Amino acid sequence: EARAEVEKAKQEVKEAEQKVKVTAKDFDIAECTRPEIMVKPNKFVQLVPCVNACIDAVNENLPQRTDATSVRVPPTELSRCMRGGKTTVLVHVFDQLKRESKNPIFISFNGDSLIRQLENESCLETMLRAIAVALRKNKPQDSGEAARVVCRQDVLQEYLRDKKDVVLIVDELNVLLSMGEGCDALTPCEAVYYGRIPSLIYAVKTQGSSFSVLDRFQAIECGEPTEALTKCFLSEFFTGRRGLNSDPIRAFDSLTESPASGQIRWILAYVGHMLSYLELHEIAGWVEEIPKLSERCESGLDWEAIVLIALSLRCVQAKYGFVHELLSLPETEQVKGVFLHKVPQEHCKTPDDMVAWWKQRGVSSNLLPYIAVLSPNYAKTTICDAMWIYQQDSTSNYVVRAMQSKLGRELPTSDMPDGMLGLLVRGNAPAKNRQPRLRNGWEYKTAADIRDFLGASLSALYPADWPVADGS
Repeated sequence: EARAEVEKAKQEVKEAEQKVKVTAKDFDIAECTRPEIMVKPNKFVQLVPCVNACIDAVNENLPQRTDATSVRVPPTELSRCMRGGKTTVLVHVFDQLKRESKNPIFISFNGDSLIRQLENESCLETMLRAIAVALRKNKPQDSGEAARVVCRQDVLQEYLRDKKDVVLIVDELNVLLSMGEGCDALTPCEAVYYGRIPSLIYAVKTQGSSFSVLDRFQAIECGEPTEALTKCFLSEFFTGRRGLNSDPIRAFDSLTESPASGQIRWILAYVGHMLSYLELHEIAGWVEEIPKLSERCESGLDWEAIVLIALSLRCVQAKYGFVHELLSLPETEQVKGVFLHKVPQEHCKTPDDMVAWWKQRGVSSNLLPYIAVLSPNYAKTTICDAMWIYQQDSTSNYVVRAMQSKLGRELPTSDMPDGMLGLLVRGNAPAKNRQPRLRNGWEYKTAADIRDFLGASLSALYPADWPVADGS
């Protein structure tokens, strides 16, 4: 057994000595080639339009760049069944880019390629080796020779830094991923929670993955949170309009996506950590409960949490001078205090019980006027799933509003108490407003009302838009 270990060590030393460490001097991007296959366009239906669409995507994104403060330049993906012509399209794209004097680099992991992932070689190391082989002036003649090539990431970065119009084309990228890894189940709400981004979902849900949403957030270099940053975050979160490049909020752009030029949308998976950073810890906790709540499919608890988060952030936004009309607040002086509380379940049987619980708590006079957001914490209350109380001064009466969240098109089964207004927010609300005939103290909100209240970043979590679980 000891002899076998010695022989294995000798073999490893021998293989290490055979490694070919490439440098930038070994590369010539003009010498990049693509696989020696060619299928005439008339063998495939609509091949030319597909190639042209790829070229258009390249031309649109080439002028952009990705750095710490800009929206990530998106890749273009070709997805189709086996033998559907994906490789053929990529070959034609490569040739067209060459004709346009651009610098495409073609790497492939299909069965005909010289590149195979080696034992103990990471996916990144395999990618670097494949790119290095494609760039080399002296091309390897077989897979054994290609396997001996070693290339560090900084070597490629140094060589490509001053090259113009570089386009990386990858065939069969999926081969690098272990499709046998176990993944946790994904609910429709979770898919939207992670922005419907396949790479993020894969990283989070793959069992044994080292990826951490928190680590990704903590990697951002940012200073102490400020009131101005909170105001800017809430503005972009709700309006979806991207601010100035000089705004401090730009440091967090890697946690967002850009649906269109000048637009921005926060990915909810990162919002909880952002809210903790901004010292809005109670709301952060409600955000981070969503994946667990969504596991109880069709319970509606995830939708209750989404509505509660929207309500809470809208109330915080009122501190900064913007009051959404759905809050139904008096047009008086600006809100000074915002309180966020989970109400003990024994005080959640009726809206009156929740108000009575709040009355027992004192509020400093220098925080008036204030808003208090009260959550029954998913208790089986008879009427409301969230409540907010407004008080202008120490002598004024409470203004009490409540929400009931229904996943589908259900209606309330009880009246609201006198002097209180209830808002029904349904996950599949009708387009036209229809006021209640059998219930008192309620307003039924339309789909447009609810989407507007949710704002740009949360409207994607409107249940009527969730992906269908069975893929149909």
